[in-house]
Amino acid sequence: KTKILYVEDEAGWQMMVGTFLKLAGYEVLNANDVDSALVQAERQDVGVIILDLNLAGTNASQLIGFLKANRPGIQVILYTGVPEAEAAFKELVRQGADQCLRKGNLRELLTAVEGAARRVAMGSMAGAEPATAPLGLALAAA
Repeated sequence: KTKILYVEDEAGWQMMVGTFLKLAGYEVLNANDVDSALVQAERQDVGVIILDLNLAGTNASQLIGFLKANRPGIQVILYTGVPEAEAAFKELVRQGADQCLRKGNLRELLTAVEGAARRVAMGSMAGAEPATAPLGLALAAA
């Protein structure tokens, strides 16, 4: 199955979502911040990233931009508890996020992950382009 990276700075959410997705058969990696997410995405064969929109001190659009530029086949699901996030969702989808969900409904998240995993599998069968540069180098160059 597709490997998932969950980028979340709240341990409770990390544990709950990670356990739920592991029980569904996925391998789940965790990152607490953008820097560790970039390292994990560079070193691991990650197909889907679940990204908390409200990471402390983080610009989600920068992370999405780096991921999409350097891992074109990767699927990014924004997963947030921010109640007034509609404008941010629209902007981040425009910048490359594949889907946006509100935190809470784990079945809805699983459905999104399953769809993203199918898209990743279809892309790898079609021979998706490899990364042009390691993510750390892309981040350092910015």
